[in-house]
Amino acid sequence: MLSLKKPYPSLLWLLSVAILFFSWREVKGQNCTPTERVYANSQTSSADVSVLFVTLAEVNNKPNSVDGSLSTHSTLATYVGLLGLGTAWQNLKFPASELPAGDNGSTPISVKIATGSTILNVLNNVTIQATLSGSPVGVSYSGASLLSLLSGQGENIITFTPGAKYDGVRVIINPIVDVGTSVDLYYAYFNKPSGTIACASPIEVLSGSTGTIASSLTAVDNPNRAIDGNLSLYAKINSTVSALNETYLTAVYPAHSVVGDSIRIIIESDNLALLNATILASDFHVRGFSGNTQVMDVAGNSPFLNLNLLNGSTTKYTITIPITNAFDKVQIATAGGLASLLNGLRIYEIQRIIAKPKISSTDLVSNLITLCSGNTTNLTVGTAQDCTTYNWYNTAIGGPILHTGVSYTPDVSLLTPGDHIFYVESVRNNCTETSGRIPVNIKINSLPSINLGSDPSICVETLTALLPFTATTETPTSYSITWAGGSPLTNIVDAAFPASSPISIPIHISTPAATYAGTITVKNANGCISNPVNFNVIINPKITSPNVTITSN
Repeated sequence: MLSLKKPYPSLLWLLSVAILFFSWREVKGQNCTPTERVYANSQTSSADVSVLFVTLAEVNNKPNSVDGSLSTHSTLATYVGLLGLGTAWQNLKFPASELPAGDNGSTPISVKIATGSTILNVLNNVTIQATLSGSPVGVSYSGASLLSLLSGQGENIITFTPGAKYDGVRVIINPIVDVGTSVDLYYAYFNKPSGTIACASPIEVLSGSTGTIASSLTAVDNPNRAIDGNLSLYAKINSTVSALNETYLTAVYPAHSVVGDSIRIIIESDNLALLNATILASDFHVRGFSGNTQVMDVAGNSPFLNLNLLNGSTTKYTITIPITNAFDKVQIATAGGLASLLNGLRIYEIQRIIAKPKISSTDLVSNLITLCSGNTTNLTVGTAQDCTTYNWYNTAIGGPILHTGVSYTPDVSLLTPGDHIFYVESVRNNCTETSGRIPVNIKINSLPSINLGSDPSICVETLTALLPFTATTETPTSYSITWAGGSPLTNIVDAAFPASSPISIPIHISTPAATYAGTITVKNANGCISNPVNFNVIINPKITSPNVTITSN
């Protein structure tokens, strides 16, 4: 028996692609409905082919392609082809209860395969096609149509739209004369709408290279460590022999990001002295893919890429990039020269961070809103995101939701004199991710007050009325008096408040005798104005001298 040519365990390469004639889950605008994968869960396969006790084709570890694991695989192998003999195939079938109702082949199928360094030969002899009851249906993809999608060896997710009703998918590998080839088949799935999920937690990570890896290294060591949430473990991107080729590490998410969120990547180099933005400039890229369409490419010298030391570390750096287009895959790519110069690049985590809401208000100054008692303010999320709900609280943890919406006006009853903190939290629709509660501080100042004494009573042609007061609060600095309509007396606005009682009210000499109703308010240095207090100024007429007539008896 000829030995199987093992197909690459040490040579990995990523590609997440679609057949060029069809689009798959491309986001136009923003789709807020996350999806979940429905994996094929049963399989059938070809029997081993042998001639004169020589195995020409076989399928090994058949159950692995339908076991629900993302890392195990079956292997379809052909050895040296003889007269065209030795085809290996495997059908993967989806659970009947999960098939999209009424679908005539418009729901895409994704298949994860992996090939070795003989990729050019392999793909010319691989066919992928949907099946119905075990028979091929719809459009088949093989040879050039697959080859055009691939540019290196390693793992590949091939996504295509079948164009016909289906219940499964078939992968076939045909023999090549004098060449042994193999393909690893990991899984097949289609997507369906899901309930609430962890949208920002990657499903899996894929890795690989478009060229030959230096020495006997793998393209990426321990790729899954880049998404395990453990900052003490890392994946390591190794260098390619040619600076023209790239090595990739890609995190795959169950739902698209939302514009306004950010990517955070935690990295470290074996050669710490060289890790800086200048070194990253030409050979480092962070790319976003929506389905199979590249929607973002940020180079190491981009002004949108921020490189900073990780808090509490002297060797680890964070790369932060704002998200300007929605995507469901984040790819880190390094050219051969960079990884070689850095002696490998360690990737501790690839994270997708929901944006923290920024609160705006016309009353907001340096994150503080100052109000007088009895007033309120409108709080608004400055840049509201798609697919996001905003909840408002007055507690940092727990407590009831006071309001849901982009804007919130606190009820006056909640704004008693003193210091208050309100919070807003972004919640991604149909997802478990939240931003955490973002505070805004509100200070409520008490209103000043004044207690008046007796109403002043004067005679006509008196130029001043003295209004006594017995007590004040909150240190008034000015007062205003408004007279009832039709009064000949002049309103007073923001006159200096006297150091002691009484308040002198000017009266014009020609003011006729009458009782004049007015209200007084006092204001303090905080700008707070008291509630109005009513009073009267009584102007009495002059006493007329009596006419006395004296008569004599």
